Amino acid sequence: MIIEKFKHSTVLLCALMIAVEFVLTVDYFASFLMSLSLILFCLYIQFVSSRYSDMVLLAVWSKLLLFPFLLKLMNFESVVSQMRSEGGVAILVLIASCCIFFAAFLIRWGFDFKGKIVLSVKDGNVASLAVVMFGVGYFFMFLHALFRPSLIDGGGEDGFGGFGSLTSVAYLGIVLYMYKYRESVLRFDVFVVSGFFLMVFLSVISNTKHEMFTFGIAMVLSCVFFRIKLSMRDATVVVLSAVFLVVLVVPIIQSSRTLEYREMDVTDKLQYLANIDATVSNERFGYLPSTGSMVDRLDILEETDLIYDGVNTYGYVGWYPMYDALYKVLPSFVVGRKSPESSADILMWDIREKSVGILARKTPGLVASIYSVSGYVLFVPLFLLVILLIILPVVYLFGGVLYGNVLSVFFLVKYILYYTEKPADALLAIMIRDFSITTLQLCLVVFLYGLFVKGAFIGRKVGV
Repeated sequence: MIIEKFKHSTVLLCALMIAVEFVLTVDYFASFLMSLSLILFCLYIQFVSSRYSDMVLLAVWSKLLLFPFLLKLMNFESVVSQMRSEGGVAILVLIASCCIFFAAFLIRWGFDFKGKIVLSVKDGNVASLAVVMFGVGYFFMFLHALFRPSLIDGGGEDGFGGFGSLTSVAYLGIVLYMYKYRESVLRFDVFVVSGFFLMVFLSVISNTKHEMFTFGIAMVLSCVFFRIKLSMRDATVVVLSAVFLVVLVVPIIQSSRTLEYREMDVTDKLQYLANIDATVSNERFGYLPSTGSMVDRLDILEETDLIYDGVNTYGYVGWYPMYDALYKVLPSFVVGRKSPESSADILMWDIREKSVGILARKTPGLVASIYSVSGYVLFVPLFLLVILLIILPVVYLFGGVLYGNVLSVFFLVKYILYYTEKPADALLAIMIRDFSITTLQLCLVVFLYGLFVKGAFIGRKVGV
């Protein structure tokens, strides 16, 4: 069992990281508090099962705590060595860790829902429905890449973002296709290989890494929760694909992140990409920890320290991020043209980390964004509320256990990256708007499919 092996290895890993931390630290109080959080994380791992809530909380906690420890360990540094605060962030992380620990058991014991809805499909129709799902989702992904809003002079946006809400069923197609290999050995075929390269193509054209990384996440989580084994041949393919992405594709995406590129049509983009080899060679190792460009996406603790210090210096930002989330849930034809800046941008302006008007992606994470509202005053209830609201809708409708649960695994695949990076307001907006649209869309696609192919429907839980 992969989860059981993970539990045992985590104990040894945590012990090693704590030992190294105390050898390297110059702030024993902060290191002690961070070590307490890591010990609590280790205890939590021992209770982890195949529940949706466990996986979400594990992802959030790992991004906040485990990944920063690992990255610092790789560079042989103390995890608190470059913090601006003197133990303050360590206290905040410990409080958040206690909240996560409490939330895990609260959800398990108080909200142990079995799920109201299941996707029912005959074994013979699984592959065809998967292809339909992937085709529909990829079609909207391509439209979104062509017409999504882009920044224009004057600070506004030009384009149409509606297609972006209809793309996610492509990942359900991948998960559903993987499901047909349950209890057997997976051998990559035309669908899997072509789907991978289509996602890579789309990532390059869209100038984002989300699509191809989510494809990989769908494969990994499907293998775990559908008990799929990989042959040695396919395991080798996975390793080579990972090398291909890190060494070639990611540097291409990093090198082409310009407004000029985003405004090109597909033909011009392909021509542009053919002529950037010199730039790509400079970016080739830009995702390795030693250079730092990977750290800013994996080390949420670094952003937490930045925001903690900023709001303590310039004051808490108040409730505008929550108001902004409710505003952005509504479609543009109701509220008019929306501003291009995110709440993370405004937060960085308020703490003087960016000049007002400068837009750039930041990953403040859940803990820092909630603390920025009013500090410790409402941190615990607000943190628990957000955690419950981003987990319970999926658990209530599709069930808490992931093994063999196609729809629950799909929503874990779909949101796992958002859960670990997005601030509180963005998470609430996702669960209000995107979750509703995606659920409605997948029901509609299955319904239309069922009109032509018998034996596929979404309804009461009757077993797949």
